[in-house]
Amino acid sequence: MAERPGHAAATLALALGLTAGMSHGAAAQTPVPGAVSPSPFGFSTAPDGGAPALIDADAMVYDKDRDVVTATGNVTVVQGARALAADRIEYFVGADRVVATGSVTVLEPGGEVISADRAELTDGMKRAVASELGLRLSDGSRLVGRTVDRIAGDRTILTDAAFTPCTLCADKPEEAPIWRLRARKVEHDEVAHDINYEDVTLDIAGVPVMYLPYFSHPDPTVDRRTGFLSPTLFFGGEFDAIAQIPYYWSIAPNIDLTFKPFVTAESLPVAALEYRHLFESGAIRFDGSIGQLDRTSNSGDRVEDTTRGHAFLDGQFALDDTWRATLVGRLASDDSYLETFHIDDADVLRNQAFVEGFWDDSYARIGGFGVQDLRESTSQNDTPYALPELFAAYRGAAGPYGNAFGQTDARVLGRNRGADGESVSATVGWELPITTAGGHLFDFQASLRGDFYDTRDGQAIGAANDGTATRAVPRAVAGWRYPLLQENSWGALILEPRAQAVLSLDNIRSNDIPNEDSRAIEFDDSNIFSPDRFPGRDLVDDGQRIDYGLSATGLFADGGRVRGFIGQSMARKPGAFAAAAGMTGHWSDVAAAAAFSPAPWLDLSWRMRLEKDASGVRQQEVAVVAGPTWLQGRAAYVKVDQEAQGPEFSTAGEQLDIGFSAQPDPYWRIGARHRRDLDTGRSLLWSASTGYSDECLSIDFGIERDFASQADGGGSEDTVFIRVTFKHLGGIGISQGVASQSGDQP
Repeated sequence: MAERPGHAAATLALALGLTAGMSHGAAAQTPVPGAVSPSPFGFSTAPDGGAPALIDADAMVYDKDRDVVTATGNVTVVQGARALAADRIEYFVGADRVVATGSVTVLEPGGEVISADRAELTDGMKRAVASELGLRLSDGSRLVGRTVDRIAGDRTILTDAAFTPCTLCADKPEEAPIWRLRARKVEHDEVAHDINYEDVTLDIAGVPVMYLPYFSHPDPTVDRRTGFLSPTLFFGGEFDAIAQIPYYWSIAPNIDLTFKPFVTAESLPVAALEYRHLFESGAIRFDGSIGQLDRTSNSGDRVEDTTRGHAFLDGQFALDDTWRATLVGRLASDDSYLETFHIDDADVLRNQAFVEGFWDDSYARIGGFGVQDLRESTSQNDTPYALPELFAAYRGAAGPYGNAFGQTDARVLGRNRGADGESVSATVGWELPITTAGGHLFDFQASLRGDFYDTRDGQAIGAANDGTATRAVPRAVAGWRYPLLQENSWGALILEPRAQAVLSLDNIRSNDIPNEDSRAIEFDDSNIFSPDRFPGRDLVDDGQRIDYGLSATGLFADGGRVRGFIGQSMARKPGAFAAAAGMTGHWSDVAAAAAFSPAPWLDLSWRMRLEKDASGVRQQEVAVVAGPTWLQGRAAYVKVDQEAQGPEFSTAGEQLDIGFSAQPDPYWRIGARHRRDLDTGRSLLWSASTGYSDECLSIDFGIERDFASQADGGGSEDTVFIRVTFKHLGGIGISQGVASQSGDQP
């Protein structure tokens, strides 16, 4: 809102009062009684010992009979970072009264510009009255009033006032701004830092749309203040209507609490709050809710009056220069609560707590993790957790003969139902990089890894027998690269052929070791040269193979670039990774990738996995963003012939996601998006939105259909939303939703 409307009078009092101590001007004058002697450059010191000031005018005289100092003609007073300009300034010494008239303008240190037709200051400069006041804040907002009365130096009253942050039309400045607040009376309390309105009206494009007898808000000097925040409304769904009405409590400069209860049309209110606390060495944030609510599952089962809610906790602390502690907690009462109340749409909630240490070439972490799977098709009892979990890595200083490295990790894994156990893994090794005079880059590495597992009830996750199992994994890697650079008039071309040999034992996998963390298999340009291409450590990439490939990068003189890669592996015989990735024979599939960005208006990326004989495409990902900033189209296509497993991956084998965004002018924007499962021919999501924003107003409107909603009842869910935000005033968001029990769709 408007910044301290009484500040204009305060500045006038400060600047104009200095004229009582001035004795130097552009015209001859009689010295002011009691004034200090001027400096040769026109500076003097105010009688109250304030900062030096400079006054300039076409004429400045002292009328001894009237006891009046008068400065006329382009009067300018400068003190520190403030400046005052007026056509005429009169200081009535005996009455201690200052009058400034004619185009009175004050420039504040913060960039605010204050203007008035006339200003009068009395009562030891504590009382100020001005007419036709205008205040332009540093952000461009403006406050105007017919009169302003500053009382006791800490309270300012404006009459017939108006405030707006909107810029007036340059061609038609007489037209009303997009919105403004008009009030019969505005009072600025500089002690409480409040701006209070009486008989206030909100105008939109000059048309009154809302009236309040009283309205109040903190002045802009307040960074935060206890009070109500903008509400959000949602209509439809299982509860017919949900309203969230936040109340913010500023407890201390580093602590705040926001009460944000959910009020529904079909139940008692749901208590919800957010707590934030900033410490010298870290911060914590808690967000939670709880209520007695009915619930309808995706299968249609209904449970009445059950306790539902959520708890999110985030914290991070620097214990000292080496150690840091992190806590991430996520918990929901059931699978559908978070999406029903528009808190989060995650399918999996991840929880972890750990302490980690950082050294020059070493790292250590100890803690634990767990997940809550919110997909209704899974059982939480089968979801694992690890407590404790340990990881440490060390890399020695490089010497003429290379450097040592080591890594170890251990965990205790459990479930509410099913397999649990302990495991430890440790790796030690040596690596040696060599660069020849001709530019060839060689990397040699030798390592030995040992694993120990103790498993109970492991049959459910692939372990043939319970009990202990050990495994030794020796590995040697020799790599070669030869980057070649050619500069041309159009830019530069970089070619890099690459090859490596990986040697390990055959048939390292033990059937008594469960597979917990090596289930999501990928084979592409990102891991083809990894010594162990399995994620995690439960499965091991065994056997002997040679990896080879070629990358090419073109850098254009105008800033564009293009990159391509193609590579393949050849194994003496198929190993565990080839079997898991669906590859047979000595030759692997072909991994290829490209990225093309010749200009700012085009960005294309492509990744493909071909069958070794080029008879088919096993996996393909294409993403493109094309068009100028004012009109961009986006498309993403993914095809996988073997569905990846795990909570992070979709079960769809082929998907298409397309959309566009447009901004025809600096104020308007529109967009749309559609995601479809091409395997089943079913839509997954579509949405459309439009919005308007300028320096003082923002409006967003959109519609969305989610065909796989996790909200109560499941199925598809339609949502229509609109949000209007007024600068300095806040805004309100309204959503209209209708949830169905069926997932049917076109």
